[in-house]
Amino acid sequence: MSGSWQRYTDGKLFLAQWHHDRASDCVGGLGRRAHEEAADALLAQAWRGLLNELLERSGQKARVDTLEDLEAFYDPVPPEVVVLRQEGIKPEGWVSLLLARLKRIQAPESAGQGAEEPDLLASDRLTPQAEREKIFTGFQGYLSALRATWQEF
Repeated sequence: MSGSWQRYTDGKLFLAQWHHDRASDCVGGLGRRAHEEAADALLAQAWRGLLNELLERSGQKARVDTLEDLEAFYDPVPPEVVVLRQEGIKPEGWVSLLLARLKRIQAPESAGQGAEEPDLLASDRLTPQAEREKIFTGFQGYLSALRATWQEF
């Protein structure tokens, strides 16, 4: 394995975290928004990188864009992919938050404010900052555990 997707995933996640941190440092305005948008775009790329990294690890030469695409390559689905699916089912799981965020940023702005809001009660909603923090923490934790497992073999 060349590990090209691993390097891609790591690079995109690093840059997404960097932009997220810069957005936190901005007082507001266009600078903050630009860093937030860059962080979201890079998170989307890191997610696709992770999916393709998992596929590459199994010896496949194809490319995938979604978790469903990845799952279609397996029978049975391996545990490391099952974990992602479980995190995608939990309303506050990092995968669920990430996929909801990606869906919101890909939705056309003309769809209105309601299209950008998750289906949560106002009291349960995370701030965009807290949501992104949870995504980063979960994503990085998953990668660390996954790669530690791979190094055992």
